[in-house]
Amino acid sequence: MIGENIRRYRKQKRMTLSDLASTTGISKSYLSYIERGIKHNPSIDVLEKITEALEINISSIITDTPAPSSEHGVIDEEGRP
Repeated sequence: MIGENIRRYRKQKRMTLSDLASTTGISKSYLSYIERGIKHNPSIDVLEKITEALEINISSIITDTPAPSSEHGVIDEEGRP
């Protein structure tokens, strides 16, 4: 689920795995393992780097239901863009 959500948001941002890897400092292979579900429980630090790079709320990738997003994909604590 987490990996599928990351892939979906990455593709919405038109980013490649290489783009995300260079932005986050996380290896391309590790990101690929997460997206393909081989690595099921990435650390919170890794998830924070990914969500920051994708400009999304962390709950968007850890829940089944994507969080609402603004035009740029960033939401404040009260759900406002």
